Amino acid sequence: MCSLRESPYWAPQKFPCGCGWPAFDDAVAGAVEERPEKNDPLSSSLPKYGVEAVCRSCGGHLGHVIRGEGLTPTDARHCVNGVCLAYDGAVEAPADVVNVVEGAAV
Repeated sequence: MCSLRESPYWAPQKFPCGCGWPAFDDAVAGAVEERPEKNDPLSSSLPKYGVEAVCRSCGGHLGHVIRGEGLTPTDARHCVNGVCLAYDGAVEAPADVVNVVEGAAV
């Protein structure tokens, strides 16, 4: 987690995708910058281009964003390094944040 802000992802947007990394449908608005990168190890196409997820507050690497799998309402999977996250059950997500597993706003 960035020392300059709260976690860049809401807990209700976490979903089980089987990739071995915490996966989220979307990020907290304005918290994550998506940067195109070459030679993404997660891409199966050649040349390998991907999208890096970077913290807007500190510029730290959070993980990768994969699109086009059809797994979530936003058709995005943010695979995030777990060390970047901290769960705080006392913090509630805004009402418009969709619970990806249940398919409804929280």
